[in-house]
Amino acid sequence: MMTITKDMLKREIDHIQDQYIDVLYMIMKAFEYPAIQKVSAHSPVTEAQWHAFLDRCAGSCADAPLQRGEQGQYEKRDELL
Repeated sequence: MMTITKDMLKREIDHIQDQYIDVLYMIMKAFEYPAIQKVSAHSPVTEAQWHAFLDRCAGSCADAPLQRGEQGQYEKRDELL
């Protein structure tokens, strides 16, 4: 299999029809940055990591602390049988 170089790609770009230039550009940009690695939603977190996360979150609300508003009254509902 032949190794394709950047110079080879640059020469081939001159032969691309104008209607495909924008698509080619988007494809090239997609390969510019490394792919995002997905992290498992269930990855283990240490207690220290959890506390650090909470500190960062609480710190972002320092100017406007979170407060629980009035809860009001629950509506009366029929009993379940």
